[in-house]
Amino acid sequence: MPVQLVAKSIGPLPLHVAKIVPSQMRGRTSAEISSLPVTRGKRTFELGQFFDISGSLQDESDTVEWIGDIPSVHWLGASMDGGQMTVRGNVGRHVASGMCGGTLTVHGNVGDYVGSRLSGGLVRVHGDAADWAGGAYEHESVGMRGGELIISGSSGRFAGARLRRGLIYIGGDCGPGAGMSMRAGTIVIDGSVTESVGLDMRRGTIVLTQSPERSLRHSAASEVDLVAMRLLQRRLAELGIDTLTSEQAVLTFSGDTVNESRGEILVQEKDAQ
Repeated sequence: MPVQLVAKSIGPLPLHVAKIVPSQMRGRTSAEISSLPVTRGKRTFELGQFFDISGSLQDESDTVEWIGDIPSVHWLGASMDGGQMTVRGNVGRHVASGMCGGTLTVHGNVGDYVGSRLSGGLVRVHGDAADWAGGAYEHESVGMRGGELIISGSSGRFAGARLRRGLIYIGGDCGPGAGMSMRAGTIVIDGSVTESVGLDMRRGTIVLTQSPERSLRHSAASEVDLVAMRLLQRRLAELGIDTLTSEQAVLTFSGDTVNESRGEILVQEKDAQ
């Protein structure tokens, strides 16, 4: 049966829950789950001080449900290596940062750095994401290392900045710096972007369904039909996303001309479909 964690009065101070994942709950009673440690500053507390907890996990198919708006809860799912977790409400920063397996679904908005160190698994956000979604931390050279980050809404600045591997999909508008300095991987943006998209990208692919607000700092476009688009469209369709078509040719821009990169930006405008 699922484990439910219903938020009490948590307050505005950051609460770190990185170790509260399905693998740590499986086989434990609700009382034992309540005693799992979380941190606030330098102090350690029990999880049950902030959430009313019921249920238990018996196998991989059982789900952990976080219920309530918890914007001061950070690092949720950060050490997740399997299983399923669902958040029904808004949540704070660093969601799934370091996650390597399983499925994490958020029915709400997320803070900065969602999926920043993601290396495996699937993260779905049915809402908006703040800055650096799938992007690298300031002191790190790469962001996402793998896995899939699906954002139904919009994202803030630097989505996918220094992306190393994996797939990022953004269903709404995207702030400045999307795909900046990305090394590899794929970013699909279904809303508007700024002219800084793909700035200093080295490798990888960015797919747009709207032309940027201003001209790209990339080579002149040529119209081609890519087989790879068919594979990407198939995977997105498996995730319930039908924004691309494999039958329509796209405009292809080679990577940032300043650094002579091998990356590419593909524009398949919806009006052309």
